[in-house]
Amino acid sequence: MSSSSGTPEWWTRLSSPGTGEPAAGKPLPAGQQAMLLTFMTYFWGASLGGVCQILFGGYFLGAKQAADFNLSSGWLQLIYVLTGLLMIEIALGILRLEAWTYWACWLFEVVLTAVLIIEIVRWATGAPITLEVGVFACLDILFVVLNLMFMLQDGVRQTLRYPVFRGAQYSPPLVLFAVVLALPALALHELGNYVDNHLSSPVLALVYVLTFALMILMAYGALWRQAWTWFMAWAGAAVLTALSVDVIVRRVTGSGVSVQGLIASIVSILFVASAVYYLLLRDVRRTFIHARPKNPLFSPPILIGGLLLAVFAVVAYLLPDQFGAPAIAYTVLGLAVGAIVGLLPDADPVARLMGFTLGLLLAFASFVVRGGFLPYTKWWSAAVVLVLLAIITGITALFRSSTWFVSMLLGAGILYGIVELQFQAAPSAYLASSAVAFLSILFSFGIGYMVSAVLGIKLVPASRAGAAPSDAGPPPGGAGPAPAGKHAQAAHQGAPEPDAEHTHQGAPEPDAEHTHEGAQEGEG
Repeated sequence: MSSSSGTPEWWTRLSSPGTGEPAAGKPLPAGQQAMLLTFMTYFWGASLGGVCQILFGGYFLGAKQAADFNLSSGWLQLIYVLTGLLMIEIALGILRLEAWTYWACWLFEVVLTAVLIIEIVRWATGAPITLEVGVFACLDILFVVLNLMFMLQDGVRQTLRYPVFRGAQYSPPLVLFAVVLALPALALHELGNYVDNHLSSPVLALVYVLTFALMILMAYGALWRQAWTWFMAWAGAAVLTALSVDVIVRRVTGSGVSVQGLIASIVSILFVASAVYYLLLRDVRRTFIHARPKNPLFSPPILIGGLLLAVFAVVAYLLPDQFGAPAIAYTVLGLAVGAIVGLLPDADPVARLMGFTLGLLLAFASFVVRGGFLPYTKWWSAAVVLVLLAIITGITALFRSSTWFVSMLLGAGILYGIVELQFQAAPSAYLASSAVAFLSILFSFGIGYMVSAVLGIKLVPASRAGAAPSDAGPPPGGAGPAPAGKHAQAAHQGAPEPDAEHTHQGAPEPDAEHTHEGAQEGEG
């Protein structure tokens, strides 16, 4: 079973000296523990890189690079998608130290090297190289070198061939993390290239942006063992299956679907079958679907605070036109920043308010100096910004307070972000633009801060918050995931550790909270 941090079982059992289990009396291969960080790094690179290959190579770069590779856009897009799926499957295989992943990494190396050779040959023969091809050539060089270093590193092949953990359980959070990213990426590829390739630019951009937002939510929920991500993965599998079947039916009925679309759809259905296998794994189901303590659906103060900010924002947009459009825009930004400063944990309210106000004043003074006393050149502008940040750092050192540092940075940064472009466009109008921004932000900041302060909303540090609500284990005696972390190690060595499972899962014992907090701090 995976540890509380979502790492695989082999990481938990090998990351501490003396915890490895030799097979048939043989000691662990030399350098095996040194491979742990390498394997986990490769997993993150392969899983995220594979999704990027599908999303960008399978749609945008495939069309951009078609002429450079003497291939049609369809075939090049398909190659990108297949390469991305290979990377994702390698990442999932590494989670269980599957022996086949070593040879899959070599296949990946061959594909990358072939693409790189084509790019270099075309560049050497004087062919026009677009910016996208040049960027991807540099990335290919980096991936080829890193992939080769990984495979040739001492102990990698021995670790993958070592039979101790072969067939061991996956890490459920990381498995679902990879699945919930890959399924929407493939669905976007199918939708934009084969199902409806007539999407207008705004529609396609909206679909991409909303899907990216959903992917971020699901990925984070998977890492925190949120049960809804398991069901969303099933929904993603259903959507991808429907899109793939639609493409296959169109191809069979002669509706003009290309061969590449047929191949991509068949491969997508095979990946859906693979994803269903991962979702139905016993440890995955136990991790995401089990009895949980009742938790409130929302935090009332946060809900009320969000609604109040929304009301103030609507009022700001409905203000009379005499205030001007810039003032209204600045007001909405000030509301958000005020609420954020009010959320700072363990911070003196006076320090928050004074720090933010002082940051605004220092930034306003810097614009006065730049516009009224110094020649407008990039060197003088850089010097003023340097002095501004040095003053902020000096004040922080004087008060020895991180609250002052954060508040002053927010105040100065927000004013610079708003006024800088206007100042560059019309340096002589610095006073008017800076004054409007300063007053609008200061007023709306007070409203946003008041909302957070009155409702008592605070950010809780991770070391105090403990596990996410969904991370709580089943009640004592209920079916739940196997123990992990120190308990798994102790059970593996045969050392008695009474009630370790309930302590790790957060059962209501006197010291359970402190035990769980200590484990999280150690993992950080």
